[in-house]
Amino acid sequence: MFEAISSDQIAGSGPVCQQVEAEISRMTGSRYVFLTTSCTHALELAALSLDLKADDEVILPSFTFTSTANAFLLRDARLIFADINPATFNLDPEDVRKRITPRTKAIVLVHYAGMPCDMDAFREIARTHGIALVEDAAQAVDARYKGRHLGTIGDIGCFSFHSTKNITCGEGGAFLSVGNDAGPSIGSSSSAASGISAAFFATGAGSFGIALTSVDGARWYAAARASDAGEAGTTSRSATCIARADCQRRGFSSASALSTTAMSGRGSSLNATDESDRA
Repeated sequence: MFEAISSDQIAGSGPVCQQVEAEISRMTGSRYVFLTTSCTHALELAALSLDLKADDEVILPSFTFTSTANAFLLRDARLIFADINPATFNLDPEDVRKRITPRTKAIVLVHYAGMPCDMDAFREIARTHGIALVEDAAQAVDARYKGRHLGTIGDIGCFSFHSTKNITCGEGGAFLSVGNDAGPSIGSSSSAASGISAAFFATGAGSFGIALTSVDGARWYAAARASDAGEAGTTSRSATCIARADCQRRGFSSASALSTTAMSGRGSSLNATDESDRA
């Protein structure tokens, strides 16, 4: 946290966020990670990366948060709602099979409450029909399916770091892609998935103003440390406590002192008091 607020670059894509992205990559095995301000924005990046055209069809569960649908509706995709399995609240693979047409471009899976979808079945469906798999893993950070992290099994994974999630920084999210040696490509399991160039991450995503700030990235790192240590409640409040302790060890005695330092001589609009007190 001290490094984040004392840096000349407190906006997204700075050294602190790069460190967090590297940590998420290490934790999940995902080759490419891009921090966003929410899982909603990560889903919107997923929709953009698929290069959807008007009337391309996207299959998704009828039981999910509105962001799952809106991200693809904004790209003029035709939403095809499929039934869920009442035992898991996740997409029913057999019902999805019935709804695939020549216009189906992607299946969006939601790992509801961290419960994994039947990834073997959905990977087989994707391979057979040449369509992309997008994992809405908002509620499934650090959850696994047969030993593999959810969010890394399909073509794209989307995480949430909202205050209600497993690891949090108050608000935030991440876009994940396993990719390959050729670059940030999302065509790992489906020929239908478009490639994402490095320029997309460097300028395309930035043009939407959705990169996570360094301060929020530092709070995520603090929450991840709390989770690794087994501390009770990895909420944004616990992350704030760790962040405050870090700054106090470095000579700051209060959040107001942090605010004064962050605001002085840096040209920053960040109010560290508001940020550290947000629960």
